[in-house]
Amino acid sequence: MSTVSALSVLPNSRDLDARRKSNMLSLAADAKLGRQLRPTPAHLNRAVYIPRHNDNTRHLPIYDVTERYHEAVKDEPIGSSKFKVNLVMMKRPSGEGWDAEARYLIDFTERDDGVEAMVERRTPHVNGETVEAFLPRNDAESFEVRSLSHSHSSPISLTTSYPVPDTKTTDRVIRHPWLTIAQEKSQSLPATLEWQVHPREHGALRYTLVDSEASKTDEQPAIWAIYHHKGIGIFLPHEYTDGVLLLSKYLDDTTEALVVATLLGLLRQVRQVNKPARRPSLVKRILGKV
Repeated sequence: MSTVSALSVLPNSRDLDARRKSNMLSLAADAKLGRQLRPTPAHLNRAVYIPRHNDNTRHLPIYDVTERYHEAVKDEPIGSSKFKVNLVMMKRPSGEGWDAEARYLIDFTERDDGVEAMVERRTPHVNGETVEAFLPRNDAESFEVRSLSHSHSSPISLTTSYPVPDTKTTDRVIRHPWLTIAQEKSQSLPATLEWQVHPREHGALRYTLVDSEASKTDEQPAIWAIYHHKGIGIFLPHEYTDGVLLLSKYLDDTTEALVVATLLGLLRQVRQVNKPARRPSLVKRILGKV
């Protein structure tokens, strides 16, 4: 290769300077908003993609995208402007099975009193872990999950709380529910876990699964999973869900399936509590003024 050809493939110094300035401006803007952002924690070494779906979805595959996630976001802090753009640009699995492995298959079944979700972990040559979640139709504050792979497992109750103040926009109020998972402590999972959202510190597009009772001196990490929406909006959309779930290497198959099931239930609750109230028809609005 000639000297001229070799130089042509080197990055332009002006381009590098422009990128550095752009990154600095992005970080400065995030800091001004009060963001406390960090790159992907090393122990969250598995990434799965939850394709776009809504309350009418009946079948949902969840894909392993660990390699393409890290190629896309690199060392960008989770929730930063650059991270969100890179995540949006990450190529989605085709759905044909040749470019990404389906790690989970979820079936949703409508019942008179709610929705039943069956979460099955795909494992070659053996039956994978299966978790059942029941989401009551008239109760947006709680639901249950249980493992069907273990005959003696008891249902795990999950309760919703709202420790974070609602966000008021010009046309509606955005609620930010937390989800508490209380169960018996096991070797692979703490007794008290919470899906938490911190709109100011992390942005409202992220949910973090944390051990709410862990201290900084514990050997196990306090963060067990992170979900981030695949989009560049400000709030999670109420019309659909579409994002990436980062999972801890310390989760075994059973607890990982439980984490996936609880997240799907939580995101459904987020959509439900943030649906705008139905406006009366034009005729009713006109008659109401008469």
